[in-house]
Amino acid sequence: GHRLLTRDAARYRSYFPDLDIISPETHP
Repeated sequence: GHRLLTRDAARYRSYFPDLDIISPETHP
């Protein structure tokens, strides 16, 4: 998985939906 800041996670999810983004939004 890729650990990113919450503010970046939303942006990177839009750019790279295939990446496993770990963030409070996706993993509460």
